[in-house]
Amino acid sequence: MEKFETQKIFRWFEQFNEKKIKIEGKNNTFLVKIHNNILPHLLGIQYVQTRHLKEMKGGVLLDFIKKNSRSDEEILKSIEMFNSEEKANEVQKRINSIKNFFENLEECIIVENTAPKKKENIKSEFFLIYTTENSVLHLGLKKNLFENNSNDFYLETFFERDNKNNQIDDFYFKNTSVFEKVTKISSYDKEKNDFETFTFKDKNKINLSDIEINGEMKNLIKDVRNFNFLKQCDKNGEKEFEKKLKRIFELQTDLKRENIYNYSFKKLKEKIPILTTFDENLEIKNFLIKISNFSKYTASKKEEVYDNLEEIKEKLEKQSILEKNKANLFFKKEFFKTIDGFFDKITTVNNIDKALEYLETKEFPKIYINHFKDAFKIRIENGEKLKNKKKIEKDFEKEKDFY
Repeated sequence: MEKFETQKIFRWFEQFNEKKIKIEGKNNTFLVKIHNNILPHLLGIQYVQTRHLKEMKGGVLLDFIKKNSRSDEEILKSIEMFNSEEKANEVQKRINSIKNFFENLEECIIVENTAPKKKENIKSEFFLIYTTENSVLHLGLKKNLFENNSNDFYLETFFERDNKNNQIDDFYFKNTSVFEKVTKISSYDKEKNDFETFTFKDKNKINLSDIEINGEMKNLIKDVRNFNFLKQCDKNGEKEFEKKLKRIFELQTDLKRENIYNYSFKKLKEKIPILTTFDENLEIKNFLIKISNFSKYTASKKEEVYDNLEEIKEKLEKQSILEKNKANLFFKKEFFKTIDGFFDKITTVNNIDKALEYLETKEFPKIYINHFKDAFKIRIENGEKLKNKKKIEKDFEKEKDFY
């Protein structure tokens, strides 16, 4: 079961979009304007792309992840594929910790970035650090050169360093001359034209139902997309599969009604070709099992044979429609092969011509008649030879009688 914590973090963060907050310490003050677009970068989601060609950034990347309901597993898998397992693990840590970090912003310490500039791409002048049992979380603050106010900063980066056995990894602030606790956080109120006390805590009254439902939908789609197992599964497997299809229909109806769905019905059918043809395909499966289990022909089974032949014609026509609509469980080749097995049991060189005549008289699909001629070519040819031989023998007997 895939998880969608990244999607939930995006939704949680949306409520703070465009909010201007003031972070104060004893001697330092930072004015920061929060934007949704910075969150993918803080989490490291940009690494879902190739290392040298990061075409999607900010809002574009955010929309891509949200609209495609990318799960945590999909995001991390892409990062590992295009970058490294180490980078994927790093992003996983960010996903797990960023919300907790903001909710404990009041507990952070303000420090300077004193890491060697030549070795690091991080340009932040300051960090807000928050120490947990096993890690030290860093939020980088970079001076905003496009603003006149010297206290204007933006969120540049977010990452984690180790805190093992109380040995804090202080690589980024080892030589800091600033080490002061955050004393106050406030946000700007436009109506009052003033800053008011603010916290990221207790801001969880947000609607996540569409994320959870779309997440459930995505997991269900993943479960049923590989529907080939239906060919061999038992009745319990069929019932479980049908149950998942019904749940998909229920979710789709609810999501569409609320206009919060990520999958159109057309898109669902593309992902699950047998979505609306489960019953028809199951009917064909059960019939193929039945004729596969048919034992060798005897005179007592003549009526059963003709019943099966009528049903074969019906199923061939139904299969043809399913294939035309790309909604078939069985491929033509395996479908024909099972029918061939039935004809192999009921025909011999003595009656193969009658079987072919039956197919043509009853107007079976031409595609199968042509296949039948090819599949039983040797038997048909031998039947013709035998018929000719019998005719010659019969004519010879007539000549004997004449003389």
